[in-house]
Amino acid sequence: MNTKERLSQIKKIDKLIELKYAELGKLKDTEATLGNFPHNESCLNVLDKERERTMIQIEQLLKEKIEISAIIDSISDIEKRLILDMRFLRGLTIKDVAKNLDYSLRHADRLINAAVDVIKVKNQDG
Repeated sequence: MNTKERLSQIKKIDKLIELKYAELGKLKDTEATLGNFPHNESCLNVLDKERERTMIQIEQLLKEKIEISAIIDSISDIEKRLILDMRFLRGLTIKDVAKNLDYSLRHADRLINAAVDVIKVKNQDG
């Protein structure tokens, strides 16, 4: 996976987290329904295990998001850090980044590529 693809994972991670929280809500609803019936301890145990598994998945996704965010935060050039934050963490399009910073589309694209190149070099150096 190249650097831009790695940074772009944030959007997918956020969507997965959203889906996992929705899954937790459905589990809670199911638990409430089952709680109204007698002799459902085994079903409730299954729900507990599934809730725990889902929470572990959310935790792993959050750790991955934090790692990607830390990559961006490690850039010392504030302009490059800002543009990467806008593009990848906030999910703005290149056009929106350019508009927000009052840059041409081409200049914003060049800055994004230059910032990604900084990350590539940092990762190659260690």
